[in-house]
Amino acid sequence: MVTTGGWQKKSGTSGTTKTYGQPENCTAPANKLQTSQTETGWKSTGKNDRSETNTYTRTRSGSSYSAKVVNARCEITETWYRDYVDTRTDSRVPNPNKGKTKPGTPTTTHYYWYDRLQWNVSGLKGSGARMAGGTIELPIAAEGKMRQITWNAQNACIEERKTVAQSTYDTIPQDAYDLNVDMVPNPSDDETRWKPWLPGAVFARESFTKWSVPGMRSSSNYPNLQDVNNGQNAPCPSPARMLQAFTQAEMQSYVNSLQVGGKTHHDIGFLWGLRLMSRDGIFKDENSAGLNGGKNSQHLIFMTDGETDTYNTVYEAYGLSGLDRRRTTGFTSNDAQNKEQNTIVANRLLALCQVARRKDITVWVIAFGTTLTPLLSDCTTEGRSFQASNTAQLNTAFSNIAAQIAKLRVSK
Repeated sequence: MVTTGGWQKKSGTSGTTKTYGQPENCTAPANKLQTSQTETGWKSTGKNDRSETNTYTRTRSGSSYSAKVVNARCEITETWYRDYVDTRTDSRVPNPNKGKTKPGTPTTTHYYWYDRLQWNVSGLKGSGARMAGGTIELPIAAEGKMRQITWNAQNACIEERKTVAQSTYDTIPQDAYDLNVDMVPNPSDDETRWKPWLPGAVFARESFTKWSVPGMRSSSNYPNLQDVNNGQNAPCPSPARMLQAFTQAEMQSYVNSLQVGGKTHHDIGFLWGLRLMSRDGIFKDENSAGLNGGKNSQHLIFMTDGETDTYNTVYEAYGLSGLDRRRTTGFTSNDAQNKEQNTIVANRLLALCQVARRKDITVWVIAFGTTLTPLLSDCTTEGRSFQASNTAQLNTAFSNIAAQIAKLRVSK
């Protein structure tokens, strides 16, 4: 089990400075922040529990910027650092029962605690150069029996690549690879690559209501995410479609095929929207140039039907969040008044909204059937966010957006 420590200042200075401008062109300046980070690597603490620690040292100099419209004026916030050094120490304790045999059954291997295991999943790719899907067998069923795991077009969701667990994202850490919209995976570096999303290979602790119980049981006593309420506890969104020309019938058919499930994770939805349309990322060949070699204006319409709503019992793009804790520094509460992960997801969304602005992507926001919160309105500039309570208001919102985009094209 890995516990992520908090960042502690060692030296240097930092602060914020606010300036104001016209709301019509509320764009943050380009970041001028240099960040470097080192780590000691995992080292033994010398304790009998075989625990280890890994200390990260981060050095920052320069400034990062964010912008939003407040009270009809553009508020630009500069967060500056002067040789600012802070450290973070993570700790981990290996599962003492990992791989031990159950008394009386010396030929059967059991895992008595939730743990991350490495398996060869290459068979899930299928044959050929492109992903075709496939089936593998893993010894994770009851009493160590084999279980078939299938990953194909119907359930080929993925887990995000390496991220950094912290509460605020005024700047995006260099090693938060998931938030690097344009990073192309490196075949020789697994941290830069996505992993298959496999609810059939993921188990919760004793039950979905007793996460802190450290019972020593075989996997047959733990709920499997594929078997227990799969649509809510392990939702796999419908496949996305690349940017392309649609007929009305094709668009209607695609929209009707979309499946709803799980909670509301604004950050991952916005992140993939940026990836699909970035001129510099993995789909740059499709987005780099417009008609006649010109540069198309880019517009991202972000529509949501709810406020940020995460849950520690949901297996999503960052694992089973209550146990994997990839975005959080500890076990988070599901209490509506104390959802640390909700705040983290909201802050990650705002960081990605700034990425969109720096890429000259115009963001439009629609809150459909829910309140237009400050979080959503802060993602864009004044006049580009809408609240719609019914279908008629939703149609009006899209008509307004289309009219403004058409006006921009005519004036250009």
